[in-house]
Amino acid sequence: LDIKGNDNVRLLGDGGSVILHADYTGKVSIGSGVTAPASILHVKGTQSYGSIRVSPTSANGETCIAFFTDVAGTATGSAWVAGHAGWGNTNDFVIGNQQFGGPVMLMQQDGNVGIGTTSPQSKLHIETGNGGTYSPNANHDDLTIEGSGNIGLQLFSPATSYQYIAFGDPGSVNAGYLRYYHEANEMVFRTNGSDKMVIDDDGNVGINDTSPDFKLDVGGTFGVSDLPFNSSSVS
Repeated sequence: LDIKGNDNVRLLGDGGSVILHADYTGKVSIGSGVTAPASILHVKGTQSYGSIRVSPTSANGETCIAFFTDVAGTATGSAWVAGHAGWGNTNDFVIGNQQFGGPVMLMQQDGNVGIGTTSPQSKLHIETGNGGTYSPNANHDDLTIEGSGNIGLQLFSPATSYQYIAFGDPGSVNAGYLRYYHEANEMVFRTNGSDKMVIDDDGNVGINDTSPDFKLDVGGTFGVSDLPFNSSSVS
């Protein structure tokens, strides 16, 4: 133990190297050679499974770190908690707080992540309310948005921008998409690498025509079979 004249405290290892340093400002470093800790606690070292380990007193018990909003660090109702088995969710990593009612986000060992749910059915499962019991379809279960009422996916950007839902493969990352252009207020549908259908700001629909002049404007020939209509209404 080496107490320096400037009130720094050092714990030295074999050969005199500093393994713990506490300076007069209250900062502490742990690790070989750190004599000027950059934070309240500064840990230096490369170690498999983390430089800091937190383990429970009993198997599968809760091991968490809490972040308090009050100075005393006693207001558990508003504290954020992050770690293993929070609120009894054994084997899961949980981030949550009591004001929300428990877990806000949960990560399972299989890689599924739940926001608002502790039983994610997809790689990402967002729940704002219970929509009922269901079994995910393996062909499209990567993202689930669940609610007890109306739900939706919002895309939001400046008024001069494009917004996309895109479909790609190794041969073409832009093979297909659904695109909305805010400056022109038009919706575009793309397949096989080119735009095939447009709905403009007047409600005109163009198929193989990106500038439709009529309610339905087809670039090319089209056929109609077994569709009765009044010929006097066709122009």
